[in-house]
Amino acid sequence: ISSFFRRLCFSPDGSLLVAPSGKIENGDKSNNVTWIFTRSSLPKPVMYLPGINKASVVVRFSPILYELNQSCDETPILFDLPYRMVYAVGTSDTVLIYDTQQTTPIGLVTDIHYTSITDLSWSHDGTVLLVSSTDGYCTIIGFDNEELGKPYSGTVSQSNPTPLQKIVVKKQIKPIPLDEDKLNSSIGEDTGSISSPVFHTPNNDKLKTARRITPIRISTCERERQEQLSKAPRRVEFITLSSTTCNDVSMNTN
Repeated sequence: ISSFFRRLCFSPDGSLLVAPSGKIENGDKSNNVTWIFTRSSLPKPVMYLPGINKASVVVRFSPILYELNQSCDETPILFDLPYRMVYAVGTSDTVLIYDTQQTTPIGLVTDIHYTSITDLSWSHDGTVLLVSSTDGYCTIIGFDNEELGKPYSGTVSQSNPTPLQKIVVKKQIKPIPLDEDKLNSSIGEDTGSISSPVFHTPNNDKLKTARRITPIRISTCERERQEQLSKAPRRVEFITLSSTTCNDVSMNTN
C-alpha cells in the first residue's frame, strides 16, 4: 500500500471500531477489505467490507446518531442498535459512505483529486464532509438538512452490538460476517472459499528500483571556500631595514 498511514476510527457511541487497509488472501489473489470490530471482540473482526478496488486508508464516523430508516424494514438490520451511525471510508481516489443499518454504501464520490486522498473529517453537525489530498486541495462534500437521516434523540445503547449472522450476498460490495461455521456456505458462490481472514504484510521488494545518485563535486566547494578566505582582510607587518653610520663610511674610504 503506497501510504504512510492507516486511520482507523471508533463510532461515536464507542461500540464499533472500523479499521482500513485490510487484506484477505484467497489463493494467489488478495482482496482489499475494511475490518469491523465490536467493543466486545477487539482481538478479532466480526465482519468486513469487501469490493474495494484500491485499499482503504481512512475511516471517519459522523458525530451524529440518526434514527433508523423506516424504508429499510424489509432489509435485515446489520447491527441490533436502536439508531443508525454514518461513516465514510476513503481509498486513494474514492470516498464511500456507509451506515450501520444497510449492507451497501449509501453514497460514493470519486475522481475529485489529482493525487491520493489523505484524510476525512466531519463537521460537528454531520452536514459537511471534508476531504484532503496530497495535491494541496480540499474537497467539501455538503449534505442537505436530514439528507442522511433524522437525528436520534433517544438514549445511547450501553450494550455491545450483535452483528447480523446471516447475510444473503448478492453483490461483492456487501459486508460479509466472519462466522467460521457459516462463512464458507455464505460466500462460497461469490468469492470462493475463505477459511479465515489472513493479515497480509506487503512485500516491498518490487518497489526497490535502482535510483540514480548525482555526485557532489567536492573540489568546487573547496574552491569557493578558498576564494572566501582570500577576500578576508589580512594584517601586513612592516620590516625596518638598518643602514650604515657615517663613521663607518669614512673609515672605509681611508
